[in-house]
Amino acid sequence: MIRHLKIALLIVIFSISVVNADSNIDNNNAEVTKKEIGKVLKVKKGKSFGDDKKLKKKHIVETGVIYKTLAGGVLHLMLDEKTRIFIGNESEIIINKFDIIDPKVHEVEIELISGSFLYYSLRKTSTDLKVLIDDNILTSKGFETSVAFLKNEKEIRFVNAGRSSLTYEDKILSFAEYAILQPLSKSISINSIPQAKGDKLIGTALGDFSMTVMGEPAGVDTGSGEGTAPAATGGGCG
Repeated sequence: MIRHLKIALLIVIFSISVVNADSNIDNNNAEVTKKEIGKVLKVKKGKSFGDDKKLKKKHIVETGVIYKTLAGGVLHLMLDEKTRIFIGNESEIIINKFDIIDPKVHEVEIELISGSFLYYSLRKTSTDLKVLIDDNILTSKGFETSVAFLKNEKEIRFVNAGRSSLTYEDKILSFAEYAILQPLSKSISINSIPQAKGDKLIGTALGDFSMTVMGEPAGVDTGSGEGTAPAATGGGCG
């Protein structure tokens, strides 16, 4: 009798384990579910990747994939007939969501892991775009949203390099404005760079020209007329 009870108990435990295992498999599958949302429009061979796989023109674009470029890389994605994403050099993004609610209404969420990107759609399209940078959320309602960011131990800098304004909490960043966020104190300052655009804007705002295409002379004037300038390593998406 005791032996039969032990066998029955083992059967129950085994059944529960199988159910839990199946449940975990289902949850894992749910986490990696991807949705086809477009195609690769332009790519530089050997410099652009989707989940570490080299991309080619016309490759399928999906949600939940890490799209990455190396120095000198070019990666343009087309999500619908008129919506495009241009990914900057040495950059990584994940498109978490691209939903077409109506033909002219889009809901989008992009995680910017590093570097920069430009999101471009028709002016007549109503876009609700969320940009995730670590635990920070930027929002945009415009047709041309371009964000670049750089993080170090002391601060996070992000710059608005597009014509559409960005909102961070209760603050608005217009074109050529950038924010310096102190992660520990949560304090933030907003600054502007008049008459700057493209690589000059991004490099100056972030204090780092390594991610830009053209680079920028950064030598110290010693009075001799000589200076040093870093090599252009590629980067901006403008």
